[in-house]
Amino acid sequence: MENLFWYFKFLEESPVRFFVANESEDDRLAPVFKELGLEPDKAEEQNFEGKTVKVLFTNVTNIRKLSSSSAIPRDNHTGELVYNKLGHSVYVYRDFAAVIYSSRAKEWKCYLNGNPQLWNNVEMNVLFKMVIGRILSLSMENNSVVGFYGVPVDEGVVIMNAKESKGEFVFFDVRKKLIYTQDGVRELAYPNKILRLESTNSTYEKKMRTEELYSFLMARTTLLSLGVNNFNHVNAVKKLISLSEGIIFPENSFKPRVSVGA
Repeated sequence: MENLFWYFKFLEESPVRFFVANESEDDRLAPVFKELGLEPDKAEEQNFEGKTVKVLFTNVTNIRKLSSSSAIPRDNHTGELVYNKLGHSVYVYRDFAAVIYSSRAKEWKCYLNGNPQLWNNVEMNVLFKMVIGRILSLSMENNSVVGFYGVPVDEGVVIMNAKESKGEFVFFDVRKKLIYTQDGVRELAYPNKILRLESTNSTYEKKMRTEELYSFLMARTTLLSLGVNNFNHVNAVKKLISLSEGIIFPENSFKPRVSVGA
């Protein structure tokens, strides 16, 4: 069987494709790619202008080597870190994944912990989806697209952390006014509702103030930076806010769609 390139077709201006080097490992990751809406293609485009992310399985020792080479502490909540090294950047997620990337490089490398016992656990698929969300955001950080972990619902989009969304993410293209989800593409039109779930005894929705919505979104973006606010990214978030209404929604009244985490 020929190895496949997995494409995010909707990213016309910043196309990204994933290539799994080993055929058996491609079979292992294919269900995750399909769930997220990637489309396979056997033919390699010789003039592909976007980023190619080469996925390789390795051992935990090699991932730890990339992790321990930085003096920057990892995030205590997520176990992630990003740092610069010899002209490129490195993103590390615990002992699970490491991504070597550069805005100038056409090929990025994503190393995953290849322990087969780990991949018998459905949680690994969730972690891989989370890493894909980070990679996509890094590839689009200079564009008008901003991403968050969350799920689309009839009322709008629920923004969550990666664990709550089970790795699922949503991207907003504020220039084209489109929302990209694993279920497809929908229009981004005012008033786009952004929902924040909150444990409360109340059954009523409450509107968020603009500054409250901004802080909420900036804390939950899929873009993990080096601690410096990216000008284009910040502007994209502000534009999204101008097209949206932030709603605090009672968690006990929220009904997730059936396909989430299925």
